[in-house]
Amino acid sequence: MNDLLADQPIDTGLTAQIMELRRELGMRQRVYPNLIAKGSLTEADADYQTTVMQAALATLQARKDAAENAAKLIDTMQRAKNICKSVEAGRLSAADTLMLTETLRDLRAGIKLLQTATGAQDG
Repeated sequence: MNDLLADQPIDTGLTAQIMELRRELGMRQRVYPNLIAKGSLTEADADYQTTVMQAALATLQARKDAAENAAKLIDTMQRAKNICKSVEAGRLSAADTLMLTETLRDLRAGIKLLQTATGAQDG
């Protein structure tokens, strides 16, 4: 770690965690073969540790992707809310109609992402 950053708070967000797991997996790919060759680590243990680390990485990446998709869906829902206000006020313009079409498309895509992520079916 760079000593210039010693006074800075440590970033422990999802992106930092993902980057650190990737770094660790890369290091294990380089180091484990030598440890196995020396008899310090069994191949079974190396495979287990690597598999668990890869699963942790996949879990964190899925969580990060879900958070990004949720943020997009929240933005889309806010746009839909604003369009509904325009409809209620009786002032739906051509631009609002186009935005409504795009917003509905985005909502459908967001719902599909949520269904895929949760294993839910169309209802």
